[in-house]
Amino acid sequence: MNDCFRDEMIRACESHGLTGAGNLKPLDAIPTCEGSKLCLGLECLERDLWEFEPVLPLIAASGVRQVRLQSGWQKTETSEGVYDFRWLDRIVDCLLAVKIRPFLCLCYGNRLYCEQPEKCPALQNGGVGHFPVVSERERRAWQDYVSATVAHFRGRIDQYEIWNEPDVSVFCRVDMPWQDAYMELVRLTAPVIRGMDPGAKIITCTAQFGAVDGLLEKGLGEYTDVHSFHGYTFYPEISTGESKRNRISHLRNRAPNLRFWRGEAGCPSYNDPKSHGALSNIRASEIKQAKFLLRHLLCDLENEDIELTSYFHAYDFMHFSGQCRYHYGLIRHEGLSRKPSFACFQVLNHLFDQKVAPVYDRKLSFAQKQTEDLDHSLLLSLHFSSFQKNGSIFFAYYLPLPIEDDLCLHTVRLTLPYLGEQLRDPIILDPYTGTLYRVSDPCEFEAPLTDYPVFILDRHMIEDMADIRDSRPKISRKSDVGQMNHE
Repeated sequence: MNDCFRDEMIRACESHGLTGAGNLKPLDAIPTCEGSKLCLGLECLERDLWEFEPVLPLIAASGVRQVRLQSGWQKTETSEGVYDFRWLDRIVDCLLAVKIRPFLCLCYGNRLYCEQPEKCPALQNGGVGHFPVVSERERRAWQDYVSATVAHFRGRIDQYEIWNEPDVSVFCRVDMPWQDAYMELVRLTAPVIRGMDPGAKIITCTAQFGAVDGLLEKGLGEYTDVHSFHGYTFYPEISTGESKRNRISHLRNRAPNLRFWRGEAGCPSYNDPKSHGALSNIRASEIKQAKFLLRHLLCDLENEDIELTSYFHAYDFMHFSGQCRYHYGLIRHEGLSRKPSFACFQVLNHLFDQKVAPVYDRKLSFAQKQTEDLDHSLLLSLHFSSFQKNGSIFFAYYLPLPIEDDLCLHTVRLTLPYLGEQLRDPIILDPYTGTLYRVSDPCEFEAPLTDYPVFILDRHMIEDMADIRDSRPKISRKSDVGQMNHE
């Protein structure tokens, strides 16, 4: 955790008169449940750009229960027709042993089946971008590889993604429109997966959400169960919300059974001058990365049309050229230490374990009288979210301002909606600092307001993950509950 920012935030809350109610416990050893839609990216292992074994204990400690892997055809088949899965077996078995479920992206090309490999620079980077649809020999070899992979991992992996970001030129180096090349690959791949494991889920992929339109026109919906889209924007609110839900509804008119995942999105904590990856043009920092993670994942969690959201990446991996390191990870390369984003991700994995559903008809509301320090125009942009978990409602809210390193703190007076006895002892949780604050009166209470999500939830929802000092007296009579504002 970035102690300076954390301590500054806690001191600022105290100076605003907010009353502490406790702190989160260390979460490493507290188990999470299956059913969460949160996922973590473990990409680039097939190109040996980072080491898996030293990082595994931290991946397990994060509480995540799903991860994304890439299969690495060129790493697996170094002699024609001979598949050596030992490197991937080790990773998959270690993940399953700590109750983490992997899904596998089938990729990339293989120099063995390229007629002129010396003219294909992508083959020096694990075959990235080298589409196996150019010759009949490549096409057959790809199908054989897919068949062998699915057969080998049947019973351990049951979700297979076809390629990575074919709509990005670096991942699709072929002399034809990328849509045609990708549809050819899907037609080659999907029947093989179905034949080897009829119960497996097939996932297609594009970097841009809008790119799926043209693929559906070409018949993509006949082959896939899920479409995974990626998205790297520093303002996560732009690519989510009502507009995204409307867009997905439109696409489901063409493919009613199609489901949607966000297979990648992340933010670097540092940009090396030689970096040219996603968001390499921003002035990055570890504080900004943590705030981005909380905002981005919350936006996806509140969208019921996105069934899974995978954060990129677990670790600061090396660029394939060896000239720089990419710092998208939650875990630093130096000393395998945790960034602030790791702790924030850990909190989300515990809050959103099991199945958590967004709720659209229960919202926090403003109290009539607001605090003197608050610019009331900010209330117009306040971002509210509501969720239901095991029959209990909880809330999140924040200011969707430009993400900066600087402390952004106001206080706002809020009113909890009428919830029967679901919120008997509400508590405020700051996921960045791990600090809890008291709700003095559900009818009108003062709460911290900042540029990343803060949660309001009932004490019983976090008692196993927090040391809570006595809060206000618990509501025990329905007549007391009835005094809460009914929105």
